[in-house]
Amino acid sequence: MFVRDVVSWTIMIAGLGQSNHPKESLELFSKILTLGISPDGIIVTTVLSACASLGTLGFGTRVHEYIDQRGIKWDIHIGTAIVDMYAKCGCIEMALQIFNNMPQRNTFTWNALLCGLALHGIVQEALKFFDVMIISDVKPKEY
Repeated sequence: MFVRDVVSWTIMIAGLGQSNHPKESLELFSKILTLGISPDGIIVTTVLSACASLGTLGFGTRVHEYIDQRGIKWDIHIGTAIVDMYAKCGCIEMALQIFNNMPQRNTFTWNALLCGLALHGIVQEALKFFDVMIISDVKPKEY
């Protein structure tokens, strides 16, 4: 392509992330930053998911800082991706802090927290949060 805009970069980064190529997704994200292209919420959500799958806490933390520094508007997708990244990378306290401060949560947000807790052997806490989820009238889904 002669002209690459944020849409074409988003498609490439998201496609790599969804095609089980998270490392390449992170490499493209780094490249767009060096080119001066401002990523949008879709790109950072995809990159955070790639960080979660790779367990790259340092990269994920930098993306979180980038979101805050650039004033990218948080939505439920970005919040869930941040919770997922911190939880899967073992930063449970940070995942809980983000989770507890989210004004809205959906099944995916709850799932990100519960999976992160279970992944790191914090099963009793995961069961407590599962009970809270049910009390909060969030219905679990079959996967």
